[in-house]
Amino acid sequence: MIPLSLPFTDNKVGGIKMKRDFDLIREILITLENDNNPESWKVIQLEERDQKVISYHVKLLTEAGLIEGKDTNLNPGFWWYARSLTNQGHDFLDTIKNETTYSKIKEKMGNQLKTAPLTVVSSVAVEIAKEWTLSKLGF
Repeated sequence: MIPLSLPFTDNKVGGIKMKRDFDLIREILITLENDNNPESWKVIQLEERDQKVISYHVKLLTEAGLIEGKDTNLNPGFWWYARSLTNQGHDFLDTIKNETTYSKIKEKMGNQLKTAPLTVVSSVAVEIAKEWTLSKLGF
């Protein structure tokens, strides 16, 4: 059942304080990349994740231009649909999809990952990938 009233003010949804979660961002992007039906709108559901938190992150990813998303406009509910990754979303996911690379990003950035802009995370990921590639090539 979809609740009809989940107020959204000051980064709170339904009374839950929202913070950007890069693990969840990565999960959503991977889920959309693996989806076999990119032309249809869907509510992203992930095991052991609060639906309001997922919707908030779908909104953030839409605003960042990484996915196609839209508000369901449920009087005044807070439910966001997602359809697919954008080209920019594919590029960003390519920098964080590999588990080893993502672990290194988290290790290097530590707590800064929680507040870093997406562009910074992507830049760090590119540098890690570059280091790995050069080491494999013997440089």
